[in-house]
Amino acid sequence: MPQIINLIINQSTFAGSHFKESIDLALVCAAFDHQVNLIFQHDGVYNLVNSQQSMIIGEKSQVDLLKGLSFYDIENVYADIDSMQTRSFGIESLLIDVKLLNASELNRLNQQADQVVVL
Repeated sequence: MPQIINLIINQSTFAGSHFKESIDLALVCAAFDHQVNLIFQHDGVYNLVNSQQSMIIGEKSQVDLLKGLSFYDIENVYADIDSMQTRSFGIESLLIDVKLLNASELNRLNQQADQVVVL
């Protein structure tokens, strides 16, 4: 029976392997027909910014990973509007289309999920 799984990404890709592992987990969940909601909060919103220079530190860019999410039926991608405002960037700075949610909307989304995983 498919479940709703919220994956909350709180760390930047440059803070370690958390981003790649988060996307891998999302893809596995989607492969088993679960509804995956990717939620970017805190420093995790940096993963969405289109002006990344990952090659400078020897990391692969996550641009292709993010742009390929819909191919794996991951359509629900959210960003915490407060986290974005705190870091001084807007929706025009993002690599992909996301739905911006405030704290109460994110809480409601997490209450509706069968599982919430914070990465």
